[in-house]
Amino acid sequence: FPVTIPTLTAGSLWTWGRNNNGGLGDNTTIQRSSPVQVPGVSWSDVSTNDTHSLALKSNGTLWSWGVNTWGTLGVNDTTDRSSPIQIPGTSWSDIVSNRLLSLSLKSDATLWVWGNNGSGRLGDGTVTDRSSPVQIPGTSWCLIADIGSVNSAHSLALKTDGTLWSWGQNQYGELGDSTVTQRSSPVQVPGFSWIDVAGTGATNTLARKSDGTLWSWGLNNAGQLGQNNLTYRSSPVQIPGTSWSDIAGGARHSFARKTDGTQWLS
Repeated sequence: FPVTIPTLTAGSLWTWGRNNNGGLGDNTTIQRSSPVQVPGVSWSDVSTNDTHSLALKSNGTLWSWGVNTWGTLGVNDTTDRSSPIQIPGTSWSDIVSNRLLSLSLKSDATLWVWGNNGSGRLGDGTVTDRSSPVQIPGTSWCLIADIGSVNSAHSLALKTDGTLWSWGQNQYGELGDSTVTQRSSPVQVPGFSWIDVAGTGATNTLARKSDGTLWSWGLNNAGQLGQNNLTYRSSPVQIPGTSWSDIAGGARHSFARKTDGTQWLS
């Protein structure tokens, strides 16, 4: 499956690498060692993982291809696709995919999800897998956490009022709601003025506030919460320092940058 999928200035989309189950989107299952063009034009954004891809066009349409075991392609079936197929609807504005599920915002600030719903990770109040987009309760959604290609069992999203919400698996307190209770509908993470969130691994989270502070919670078996200990946290705890400006991470490590350009990791 592709290591990198660049979106070029002209709006063309190119892929290369492993191509099991049509993961490259070039209408074949042939492995490619050089870039091949994905059919279509006017591509504006892409989110990919090791099973399937989502891509936006400048006209607000949303397309998918690759493995579709749990309906992650969002086209009302579970058939794998080797070339882009359009997901119903228009005005799509932001996309995030991982191995098990897909999430997307629309321009009207509604949030939609589909795919595997184990642990209630879709947040629609059920544990039923969905092969077509279903709407998450609420409006004013503005940012979806990048949950990466791991088998993340929880999701997070921000609203325009600065509140942060989470749902799904909560074995290690990764939802940040001061419990270890699994949630199939969004619950609010304590605090306000949240402006950025990164679901850095399957079981831990980083988030920033508008005052430049940085917070973490969830699994901490490798010190990924940046607290100088290995204690798990079920609610946000502040990482020392201020002026944090950017966040990212992996399954057992975290990265952040400050406004002075220095980079930090834990």
